[in-house]
Amino acid sequence: MGFPAAAAEQQVDRVIGALLAMGPEEEAWSDLLLPYALVMSDLADAGLHDVAIDRFSEFVSALQEQDLRHGAMLDVLAAVARDEPDVSEHLLRNSDFDTEFATLRQARAIITTARRQGLDSVKLARLAAAMGHEAEALGVTPPSTDDTTVSILLGEARAAGLPHEAIDRMYQAIDPDGYEEERYEQAVDLLEFGGEDAGGALDGSPRFDGEFSR
Repeated sequence: MGFPAAAAEQQVDRVIGALLAMGPEEEAWSDLLLPYALVMSDLADAGLHDVAIDRFSEFVSALQEQDLRHGAMLDVLAAVARDEPDVSEHLLRNSDFDTEFATLRQARAIITTARRQGLDSVKLARLAAAMGHEAEALGVTPPSTDDTTVSILLGEARAAGLPHEAIDRMYQAIDPDGYEEERYEQAVDLLEFGGEDAGGALDGSPRFDGEFSR
C-alpha cells in the first residue's frame, strides 16, 4: 500500500523488458506471462497498483448504496480506471459489481424489439452483454468463429511480422473462448513438462506459427 506510482511503473516496465528480452528457449514462459505483466502495467499507469481487491469491492458497494443508475456507475468506474478497458475489466472481475441492469424479462423484450429492427446476431449479442445477461439466455446465438478462420487470420498476422503480444490480443478479440482454452492448455502443458520441455509445449500455438496446438 502507498507504493509510489512512478516506482511501480518503472518496476513493471523492467519486468516487461525482461520478458521481451528472453531468448528462444524461454519464449514459452515469456508469452505466457506477458499478458499479465501488461495488465499490471495498465494498473500502474492508472494509479491502481496499490488498490487491494477488498478495498475496491468496498468502493463499488459504496457506489451501489448511492442508488446510481447503471450507466452512471460504469462512468464512475471508467473514470477511476482512466477509460482503460483492461483495467476496467480487471476491477469489475475482482469486485462484487453487478452488471445486470435489466431483469431477464425486460432484457428479452428489448432483444425481441431489437431483432424486429433488423439487428444482426453480433449486435444482439453485444446488446445482451451490455444489459448484463448471457446472449443464450435471451435466445440469441452468438456468432462463432471456426478454428480454420482464426488460424488463417493469425497466420497472416504472423506473416506480416506483427509482434507476439499484438497477435495475442487479436486472438483474444476474435475468439475469446478459444483464446482462454488455448491459454489453459498451454499452462497445463508448461506445468506438466516444465524446464527444457516448456518451449515444446507451445510449438503449435497460433501466436507462433498460425496453427492451433490442439
